Amino acid sequence: MWNFKKIVSVQINSILLGIVMIFLFSCQQTTKNEVVRTVQKIDPTTDTSIWWNKNNLRMIQTNLPAAEGALNPDSLLADLIDYSANTLLINAGGIMAFYPTKLSFHYKNPYVKDDMLGRVISLCHENEIRVIVRFDFSRIHESFFDEHPDWFYLSPKGERVDNYGMMVASVNGDYMQKHAFEIVQEVIDNYPIDGMFVNMFGYNTMDYYKGVYHGIDQNPNDKKRFKEFSGGMTLPTVEDENDPVFIKYKEFKKHSTNELLKRMRDLIKSQRPNIALCTYNDDFIDIMRHEAQGELHHLPYFAYIASENVNTVESTFDDKIASSSSIQQITFGSRYHAVPPVRIRNRLYQNIAHGSGLDISLMGDMRNYEDERGFEVIKEVYAYHKKNEKYYGDYQSTAKIAIIKQDYWPGGPVMEEMRGIEQILKEEHIQFDLILKKYLANRFEKLRNYKIIVIAHLNNFSDEEIETLRKLTEEGVNIIATNQSLIDTPEALKELFGVIIQEKELDAFKYYVQLKDQNIIKRQDKLHQAFLKCNFMKCEFDKKSRLFLPLLDKGREGPPEMIGGHVPTGWYGLSILDKNAAKTVYIPWEIGRMYHQYGFLAHRDIFLDVIDYINPEIMQGFKTNAPPQVEITFNKFRYNSDTTDSYNKYIINLINLSGFNGRSYFEPLEIFNINFEIKVAMKPEKVYCLKSGKTINFEGDSVIKFTLDNLQEFEAIVIE
Repeated sequence: MWNFKKIVSVQINSILLGIVMIFLFSCQQTTKNEVVRTVQKIDPTTDTSIWWNKNNLRMIQTNLPAAEGALNPDSLLADLIDYSANTLLINAGGIMAFYPTKLSFHYKNPYVKDDMLGRVISLCHENEIRVIVRFDFSRIHESFFDEHPDWFYLSPKGERVDNYGMMVASVNGDYMQKHAFEIVQEVIDNYPIDGMFVNMFGYNTMDYYKGVYHGIDQNPNDKKRFKEFSGGMTLPTVEDENDPVFIKYKEFKKHSTNELLKRMRDLIKSQRPNIALCTYNDDFIDIMRHEAQGELHHLPYFAYIASENVNTVESTFDDKIASSSSIQQITFGSRYHAVPPVRIRNRLYQNIAHGSGLDISLMGDMRNYEDERGFEVIKEVYAYHKKNEKYYGDYQSTAKIAIIKQDYWPGGPVMEEMRGIEQILKEEHIQFDLILKKYLANRFEKLRNYKIIVIAHLNNFSDEEIETLRKLTEEGVNIIATNQSLIDTPEALKELFGVIIQEKELDAFKYYVQLKDQNIIKRQDKLHQAFLKCNFMKCEFDKKSRLFLPLLDKGREGPPEMIGGHVPTGWYGLSILDKNAAKTVYIPWEIGRMYHQYGFLAHRDIFLDVIDYINPEIMQGFKTNAPPQVEITFNKFRYNSDTTDSYNKYIINLINLSGFNGRSYFEPLEIFNINFEIKVAMKPEKVYCLKSGKTINFEGDSVIKFTLDNLQEFEAIVIE
């Protein structure tokens, strides 16, 4: 017979056990889904620090479609913490309001319930996550058109541009000039934001989503403002680079865009100086955003796109930080198929290897995502950066070569010429910086410290920029220029390079450049002539120039019995002139584009031989047997957490790109026994790896030698 007290005792114990289990389960669920609040909080209204200067962003952008405006703030926060993010970029307004706006001209997202944005910002700040809000004023809901047609873009054919009920706005209409500022003000008044990102800022004559060009905006406000700006000119209807009116219109676009951006900056800084302004422009902003994307638009794929994006900003500016976003989508038309995980990982490691933080852009939040293949590598790299944050974001370049970059978004043959040269240097592990051309004249003090400046297929140099190049030669800085550079300033071309162009365009397919008997050629000593399939300029050179690479004519085509006859034409593919204290080199053909498109080592080696010839010490300070498939950056650094620290340490970042075969991305092959021989300022105390945690034995003092036993996808070596 059961004892009554015993039964009661068992039942009470069972109840207590159940309560404990429920409590533990509840705690487990809270930890997983809601996240326990941390004690320390962010309050941007009292914390006046310029927070982005630390340059340690680990940003995740939830690029929200309208229907996903009903996201769960708690689950979003849990994911941000799980992925080690410290910055969120989320929709706020413009095309549609993702918050309860009271402005009659601001179209409300019908899916957003309650104050989703306010809840997200509050949760993020409670957990030390900064919030940058996104605006896009490039389009306006069609419901406003009948009453305010002057807000909208008007093509030369009298057409509007409509993306499913969202119509393209005119830069000079009242919506952009007035109401956009009221929208921003409303958000600042109601939310303690940390930053503001403006998408698609400026003139939108191209519908990038559909790939259709619509022409110069003929909005009456544009006509009026351009007439005032130009002193009476009529707004052009055609983009013609030979038309002085169109040239003036380009000035007007730049002026009016910068004016608008400056007003936007002045507005937010007048509210709180610690609100960061972020967009794709390079004037009046704090965070220069760029995108690593466009996989289907540029073939062959460029393996170093994120590197290029970050290098450009970090090398050109001291007062801005870079944020190159790895865009998950393949194209605008295929947003829900992400690029391969290995590609994502490469981009993210390239970001931090070149001196920035991390940035990933998603279509929506991370729940029920259409392509989750890359999520683990995102988590991996973000966690690595969080753990080793103090080593990143405050670099000092060791590069002795600078490439002058046409602009922030290069394209066409100019882009291919530059990227071919980038690839040559990357594969040879030669460090280089990218400097935007528009800042050439006021970066003289920086540029004079390089040994070589590269100008790849660039024109439109101002008198001030040309004078800067001349002064650089007086400082002993060598200059290499390639195909069609400076052809629109023949006097400068003759003065700097001793070049007079006789024929600027020649299809050189089936011609050759002679390598045999050219004492400059060292690497390809068994190849007598290299093929061409590019433009070649026929040039006369100064009598003091040393000439190399004779152009051999096409000869005879036909059956093997008939071919031959490739004789010198009298034209040359390379000139070197002693100019002041330097050497200037002119290569009148597309040597970079040839390598970018075809990848033949002969063209790469010609360029490297030229570097050896004019400045052999470029190759001496950093030697490694790492294969070309390993991307390497080598920088001085100081700890991110201590601005009183000095740049007396070095960091080598190695990104294993061996899984990239030109089209597809596979996991990289493990590489063993990578040797280094590096010139350093003083004997290090220690050398160690950040990812594996291994200590590396080294020998030497001012020149040290050591070996990395193995490299998988990534490693960073610190020399202290």
